[in-house]
Formats: sequence, C-alpha cells, structure tokens
Amino acid sequence: MGTGIATGWGTDKLVSIEGLIGSAQGDTFTDSAANNLFEGRGGNDTFYLTNGGNDVLMYKVLAGKSGDGRGGNGHDTVYGFTVGNLLTNDNADLIDLGDVLNYSGSYSCFMDDGKMTLDFASQGILNYLKVDQLNGDTIISIDRDGKGGAYGFEELLTLKGVSTDLVTLLSNNQIEVGDDTLSSASSATHSLLSTTQQSLLSISQMYTAGDDILFGTEKADILMGGLGNDTFIHIGKGDQVMGGAGNDVIKLASTDFAYISGDEGIDTLILEGKNELLDLGALKDKLESIEIFDMGDASNTMKVSLDDVLRLGSEELAIHSGDKAIIVNGEEGSTLKLEGGDGQWTMSHSHYQHAGNTYNVWTVGTSGIEVLVENTVNSIIM
Repeated sequence: MGTGIATGWGTDKLVSIEGLIGSAQGDTFTDSAANNLFEGRGGNDTFYLTNGGNDVLMYKVLAGKSGDGRGGNGHDTVYGFTVGNLLTNDNADLIDLGDVLNYSGSYSCFMDDGKMTLDFASQGILNYLKVDQLNGDTIISIDRDGKGGAYGFEELLTLKGVSTDLVTLLSNNQIEVGDDTLSSASSATHSLLSTTQQSLLSISQMYTAGDDILFGTEKADILMGGLGNDTFIHIGKGDQVMGGAGNDVIKLASTDFAYISGDEGIDTLILEGKNELLDLGALKDKLESIEIFDMGDASNTMKVSLDDVLRLGSEELAIHSGDKAIIVNGEEGSTLKLEGGDGQWTMSHSHYQHAGNTYNVWTVGTSGIEVLVENTVNSIIM
C-alpha cells in the first residue's frame, strides 16, 4: 500500500491507498478494485464505488458535533453501491453506522412466505433507521437516539441508481449498527491480549450465533467471531482475530497482523493483495487453527514445511485416516514452496477431487502429513 499526503485546497489524486478520510468540505472519492475504507466526514461527499471490492463507508460522530442529528456528517451521494450478501459477494459494500447511532439492541431477519422479514423483537431498529426509495434511488435516513427526542430523522446518504430496502440491507449484513467496543471479557482468549490491547476499538463486533461480517480498519483491531461461519475482511497491521466456532474465512491484507486463530471448524485464510509472501514458518507464533489457504492472485507465493502441516493440519481434510492435511488454493501461476527439512516431498496423488477442485497431494515419507495443492498452483521443492 502506498502512502500519500495531500495538503491545502484543490483537487488531489491519491493512488494505491485503500483507506481515506475526508475533510469538512464536499469531497469526492473513487474506489479501487481492492477493499476500500472511506470516512467522508463533514460536507456533502460523493463516492464512486465502481471498481469492485467490499468497500466500507464509515460514519462517526465528529469532534464537537455530538448535538448534530448527523453527527457532523453531510448528506452523501453514492454511485455504484453493490447490494449483495457480504458472505458470498466479493463486491457487496457496507455502511458502518455503529458510531453515530445510539442503538444498543440486536436485530435478526427471517424468511416468511418467501420474503425476508424483520422479526418482532428487532422492530426497535425502525426508530433509528429509515430506508426510502425515490425515483430509482435509495435514501437512508437516521435518528441517532430513536425515540429519545434529542434528534429526528435526517437524510444521511443517497444510493444512486439502487432500489433496495432496510430489511434487505440488514439481512445482507450491509448496515452495521450498535456499539461494538470489545469488552474486557475477552481477556482469556489468548495471551497476546494485553490490557492495552483490550482497550482498542473493535469496529465490527457482532457476537451472534449467525454468520457475521467483521472488518479490519486503519487501527489495530481486535475482532472476535461467534458461533456461525464468520468472515473477517481486510485484516492487517496489528490486528487480532479469533474466529470462534464455525468454518470461518479470514481475508488478509498484510502479514504484519498481531495474531490470528480460526479456532474451531475448518477455517480459510485468503490473501487479498498481490506480490505477497505467506511464510507459515515465520508466522508460527501468531497463526493458529487455519487449515485452508488461498493465495488468490497469481503473483503470490507461499512457503510450507513439514512442521507447519503438523502444527496446522486437520485430520478431517486428510485422504488417509489419521493423517493431518492442509489445503492450498491459488490462481494459475501462484507458487507454493515446499521446504524439505529431513525428508523428501513426493506426490502421492494427482487429479484428486475435493470440493469441486482438482489437487495434487504431496507427502513426506511416513510422516502422516498431506498437502493438497490445487493443480493451478506451481509447486517447487526446496
């Protein structure tokens, strides 16, 4: 990720930056194909989310603006907002309202006669959020304290060319609400969670039994999953992730994270960037309980040793009973370096079918370990 500094008034162009904070003026932002984080702040900002990726629009109460109905934010306009489930759609976008709304309840939706519906216990959120359709656009309005009386509904953003509703956005996990500061109750999860780290703001905590979406920010975040198949996006410098139960997916922006554990289930680590090196040996003190690795872009490289598979492997993925296995996926041209150590890697199977993909299976003698490598990946014996 590049670094850019723009000062003074005028039109600035910042390249290769995925996190941008606006000014008090009406700023214009355009996303890249990566997962971008935008905080427009004051002024009526314009966002162009036209290049793909899971983009986040974050709204916070600005300094000195606690009495304002929009927390000091303007009425923003968004072009190219993608409606879709964040669990399954790589281009679905998120609106984070957790800091501006004083909503402390939960919400859940259910399917009723083929239509997604907000359940009765979640009706209170309607006092805080309103989504209207007008001339083919969607207008999102907020009342920061619901029926508290200090504020009323004010229009916060308009999604141009998008026709959707509140229940759809909530059921897609595309609107984040509530106070998600991590409590000190997490102190027993791992020794890396020091007292200082416990005080860090964790932007996207949900603590539900469902399938949640949690986003890393520009800060060092602590993100904890629950009982469902959770997805963690844009995990990078200083971040800590505890997946909890379920088959979780962790999308890695950089390898300078503080700690990642998938915990229970079969968990997947995906590289978001390009020209990255994922060295499991170098990460052994801060990476646990990850069984499936996806290098993503063809420019990425991964290094695996026998000890790495013994430490991370799962018997559930192994071909032979009692063995431990990991899975390595990647686009055509990505590279896996298998470090030999005291043994020699040999291919025990080719064209092995698993979950709709074709794999070559590498082993080391009678070690009881297996590495299932997608046949699009170039394997090199070190």
